[in-house]
Amino acid sequence: MTLSRIQKGGDQDPLNVNSAIINNIAVNSGILNNIIVNSGILNNITINNTAINNTTLNSGIANYLTLNNPVLSAGLEKSYITATSPTVATNITLSSGSIWYFTSTASNAGPWTFNLTTNGTLNTLMQVGQAATTSVLVTQGSSPTSYYANAITIDGVTQTTYWQNATTPVSGQAANALDIYLITAIKTGFSTFTVLASQTKF
Repeated sequence: MTLSRIQKGGDQDPLNVNSAIINNIAVNSGILNNIIVNSGILNNITINNTAINNTTLNSGIANYLTLNNPVLSAGLEKSYITATSPTVATNITLSSGSIWYFTSTASNAGPWTFNLTTNGTLNTLMQVGQAATTSVLVTQGSSPTSYYANAITIDGVTQTTYWQNATTPVSGQAANALDIYLITAIKTGFSTFTVLASQTKF
């Protein structure tokens, strides 16, 4: 089943969609209650000034979803936890999670390069003026000096990177604790990003 080009105003209650593709839906100044989407795909959805109550997306995909002035209560963010150590070239695949947590003690000597990507490419996914932010958590042992990242790429392409305090990391920091890298990539042109990065000991 495919639903296309639906515009709704007022209160909508309920909507239960199974194994459907929903395209080009605009919701303006209404209330959406008790919407459940199971194994569905949502494409090009725009929601303006609308209250959304008790909505569940199970095993679904929401593509190009625009929320204007939303109020989110108890929102959860997806993280990716891996019992490994970063390597010289480490892919940070944002479709798997915006927070990456390496729980094994770092064991592959750096410096590392963190390559931000996704299913497909970030260049294709993002428009100019959009930004993506990720946190990378690295578990360190008692001697963290040799285990650190000092370069960021996007889809395998080297980008201009500005490190906090204009200081590129030269070592790991957190003995028996966590080094956390916060990275924001702002798309400024085709395959061109300005990257802001920091390394913090926790």
